Amino acid sequence: MPFLSDADDLRGFVSSTTLDRGRALFRGRKVLECIVAEDGDDAWVADGSVQGSQWEPYDTTVRVEFSEAGELETFEGDCTCPVEVDCKHSVALALKLGEYLQSTAQRQAPSVRGPSVTDSSAMARVDQWLARFESGAAAPAPGQGD
Repeated sequence: MPFLSDADDLRGFVSSTTLDRGRALFRGRKVLECIVAEDGDDAWVADGSVQGSQWEPYDTTVRVEFSEAGELETFEGDCTCPVEVDCKHSVALALKLGEYLQSTAQRQAPSVRGPSVTDSSAMARVDQWLARFESGAAAPAPGQGD
């Protein structure tokens, strides 16, 4: 099962400023709710609420879809904030979705005691995403952000 491992995975879909701000919201635990549903093969939808600068949190929905190779192909974010689409709140929710998918993949890891019920190609994609997460978890280098 592929998953979104870092805001850098969204680099082709939103600006670097939006990435940095979304990452800050995620790290600041501003995602208050995240309800995840599978949306076909290698696609997921998350509905949630993200606390922004206003009193009331924003209702946010993201949809992500991955290629067979585990690469992010589609990112769509809708939000009740003034930006409305592909905003920092949707980035934060997408990262929360990635965290959920990563933890789900870890819980589904094959047991030493019995046969695996996990698709080996899905686990290979999870390993790819984990490697990317671990190598890209640091803050962007100077000059990389807006």
